Amino acid sequence: HHYAGNGLRALGPQAEPAIPALKGHFFGENDIRADIAAKVLGEIGPPAFPVLQPALTNAITEVRLRALMAFAVGASTNHADRVVPILKEVVVNGPDDWMKLYAAVLLAKLGREEALTVPVLVEGMQRHINDTRAEAIHALLRFPARAREHIGIIRQLAQDRIREAIGVPEK
Repeated sequence: HHYAGNGLRALGPQAEPAIPALKGHFFGENDIRADIAAKVLGEIGPPAFPVLQPALTNAITEVRLRALMAFAVGASTNHADRVVPILKEVVVNGPDDWMKLYAAVLLAKLGREEALTVPVLVEGMQRHINDTRAEAIHALLRFPARAREHIGIIRQLAQDRIREAIGVPEK
């Protein structure tokens, strides 16, 4: 199934006839197949969006995150202009803080929607666990002027992470 997924990904939008089968795998029990299906759906782009958009509000967290992953794949190919409005909607009205943060991270990685994403990234740096904080910081650095405004928080979080990694207690 991995090779078939790669073959379909290489086809991109020409793989559109496979969308019904990919949808079955996307919502299926097998995580590996579901992840491959998400990547292929992302490569297909706009024809697959009717499958992916409702998944952004699915009750199952993994399905929501998989849909975001698919949109990230789509944005990294030739579909960024079509993906940006969808990600903006997630940042504003996403079902939870994690989804809002990851959508903001994706927008920042695209260098888009600075005014919308920066407040979400800053909040993410302050409220979430270390790996998520690191993602938020990395994304914020895409907007250097805005990152400079928050250098104190970034510096403190980096120091905390280093202390934690080497086992030095806080002062």
